[in-house]
Amino acid sequence: YYPSGLRLDIISDYLVEAISRLRREYDFPKLFVVAHSMGGLVARSFVKKYVAYSNDDSGRLGLVVTINSPMEGIDSAAAGVAHCPIVVPCWRDVAPGSAFLRDVNAWNWPKDIPYYLFFSYVDGESGDSVVDLRSQIPQKLQKEAKGLHGFNNTHAGTLSDPECHKALNRVLSDKVANE
Repeated sequence: YYPSGLRLDIISDYLVEAISRLRREYDFPKLFVVAHSMGGLVARSFVKKYVAYSNDDSGRLGLVVTINSPMEGIDSAAAGVAHCPIVVPCWRDVAPGSAFLRDVNAWNWPKDIPYYLFFSYVDGESGDSVVDLRSQIPQKLQKEAKGLHGFNNTHAGTLSDPECHKALNRVLSDKVANE
């Protein structure tokens, strides 16, 4: 959970600080990040910053999974920025072509941090009822991902999908077993 509505850079800055503080206090050996929807954008920005600026060893990032994340933005966010009298700050970041999206997507994922890309779709729709498939699985991220897992379900429905749970548990179990 995070304070939704804020600019995503601010949220990822907070996450870097929070994780760094937790690591200093508890010295955990690995961190696995699983993020849904806009959390996937926050997670990507977090990894970029954590690796570049943190005094912590990036090897402690054991893996990252994003689920149904609008990696190339959401058209409705751009419409909100253009037409609403009051703009929620994060809409600016999630609008296709935003400076935030250009920055996190221009960055190359570190090869030593396994990344898994989970996505969903609804038959007859262009995505999962919230995020277009083209935004969930852009080519660059498919190439960066160690694995892709797709589910025929809605944006929120995927979170309670038994097949998604099985796939996520497999990814986590395999990673833990290989440590």
